Amino acid sequence: MSYNQNSGWGQHWLQSFPSLGGKVFFVMRNTNANYDIATQIVKADPSGNLRLFTTPLAAYAQMTTNSNDVMYLFDSIAHTTAFDWAKNKCHLVGVGNPGGVFMSAAISTSTVTLVETLKVSGNYNYFKNVRIDQYAATGTASLYDLHITGTFNVFDNCVMDMCGVGNTLTGGRTLYFGSGGRFNRFINCQIGQGYTLHTAANAMIGFASGDAGHNRFDDCLVMTQASVNTHRIVKLDGSGVTGPIVFNRGTWMAYSYKAGGAGPTVGIANAIGGAAAASTMIILKDVSIDYLTGDVSDSTAKTGVYSNVVLATANQENNIMVTPTT
Repeated sequence: MSYNQNSGWGQHWLQSFPSLGGKVFFVMRNTNANYDIATQIVKADPSGNLRLFTTPLAAYAQMTTNSNDVMYLFDSIAHTTAFDWAKNKCHLVGVGNPGGVFMSAAISTSTVTLVETLKVSGNYNYFKNVRIDQYAATGTASLYDLHITGTFNVFDNCVMDMCGVGNTLTGGRTLYFGSGGRFNRFINCQIGQGYTLHTAANAMIGFASGDAGHNRFDDCLVMTQASVNTHRIVKLDGSGVTGPIVFNRGTWMAYSYKAGGAGPTVGIANAIGGAAAASTMIILKDVSIDYLTGDVSDSTAKTGVYSNVVLATANQENNIMVTPTT
């Protein structure tokens, strides 16, 4: 059977992927079961520009900043060169199992050494139903999974995870807000999957000094597994972050175990740490913080917000506003 963009099926297929006023791009592997159909339906635009690609980087190169272009990603596709989402108002939507922890639409690194899997230095971008994974196998430079230096970006129902060497590096951060990374929002996202053991003094979420504040997390899950007590959920670097950081509802979960009944290992000592913690405002509203230690078959839980918001020095509690879960 043949398809075309003007047939009833072709129009139905294309109209399933709405535009926000700009161009629409499709990204899928050429081994995808729908790839042949897509090649018949998705034709070049009137200017001759292609709209169907096999890598996110190739599609991103065709997007126009400030045009509300949309990229629909159908598969998990790795890249081997740096990927900086530097354009404004260009959006990414994953197509697959949007409710899954291990989403089928993903941007990832292969085994190469890259500083980050994805850097977002642009502004006003929207990311939805996408998994971002770092799989770098070696090297000391693969520090971040998602690195944000842009503003006013939204991540909706996304998953970020460090599955590679970053878990063993002291400066590793699954999600890192560099200078300028402020006024971003995360909705129903998961940071970490607790699958790969963190073995160094790294963190799930990191903030650089200066303009890395005013970020908001709504209904997000942070999950980590650590074998050292210097690992942190949140790490504040340098001399302080300008503006508050808000965690509204959600769960922080840190656990450590040895498989096969070998007994407990060391759990993390503090949920929030770093030299800048004393001069940064962090607001936790209805956030449950759970520490689990022991073997998977015999774990013990300490729940409750106040007892587990433990910081590095005695006076830092003054900068943590906690609203307990009722």
